[in-house]
Amino acid sequence: QQQQQYQQAESESESETSRPPSTPAPSNTATFVLPGPPPPEADGVRPPPPPDALPKRSSLLKEGGGSSSGKGRISFTDEAPQAHPTYSKEEYTRPLDPGDEHGTLSALFAHNNKLMAQEQEQEVRSAVEQSRVRGFYVELGSHATYGFAVQALDRTDPASPPFTFSEAVVVTQVEAEGALAADGHIRAGDRIVVINGQWILCLAHAKYLIDALKEAPAMDITVTRNEPLPGRPPLERWSDSQLEDAAFDHLGLRLRIDEQDDMGWSREQVLDTLEPRFSADGPPLGAEADAAAVSEEDEEKKSKIKDVEDDHAAGQQKQQQQEEEE
Repeated sequence: QQQQQYQQAESESESETSRPPSTPAPSNTATFVLPGPPPPEADGVRPPPPPDALPKRSSLLKEGGGSSSGKGRISFTDEAPQAHPTYSKEEYTRPLDPGDEHGTLSALFAHNNKLMAQEQEQEVRSAVEQSRVRGFYVELGSHATYGFAVQALDRTDPASPPFTFSEAVVVTQVEAEGALAADGHIRAGDRIVVINGQWILCLAHAKYLIDALKEAPAMDITVTRNEPLPGRPPLERWSDSQLEDAAFDHLGLRLRIDEQDDMGWSREQVLDTLEPRFSADGPPLGAEADAAAVSEEDEEKKSKIKDVEDDHAAGQQKQQQQEEEE
């Protein structure tokens, strides 16, 4: 464009110099002054322009990253941008190649998502293999909310485990008027590893569970504080009730020892599950988990939990009956 402007100005200048001096310029012609060479000399001969008056063609081309051959120049087009559609509903359900184990594209995606979730859970489990975890049963009671906030640790944070697929979720705030503050066990800085039996894979997963359980009568929350594994108590001498409590206190796992029930656990299964949660040379547990006998406090705690669960089940049954009647 600069070259064209220069050539146009040059041709106009030449026509002006060739016009007789007595011929005035038309009155309705606008005069555009372009930066460039000086006016012609008195004898009518125009001197050559300075070498730096206008950039050379090669330098103009190189501004776009190319060369004088024209490569790398920026080009513009009036064509509309193209949108690449995602898979249609029919594509998700179409059969894959014969012999493919997944059958459809939808089944393949579900398989990949399941594998990713398994990788995430394995990361979270591995991160606490050598750290003590603490399970807490928090009741909502008369409080309006559980009253706590969570946030994901940046992977560059020294406190974050070496996660690749998962996120470490920590408690950032415990509100004074909430149920967690009244319970008194969970505090800011605790990393949440399990909520109601589900290993926390990322911040979105934690927020989803917290929102889904915000009106529940109680919530199981298991945290870790990077404490070493506690010393191994004489688990073999513990009662069934104590082993059930230990599975929750040291793994956030709700279970019932009952070999006659299909959903029940055997003592051997519970002992094998608890074994990795203790260390032979770790610090003693102390009086909070002494293995002598089931205390009255433990019995009251279990009875209280059962009452809350029964009330919740009765409320759901009553609501279902009302909906059926309507």
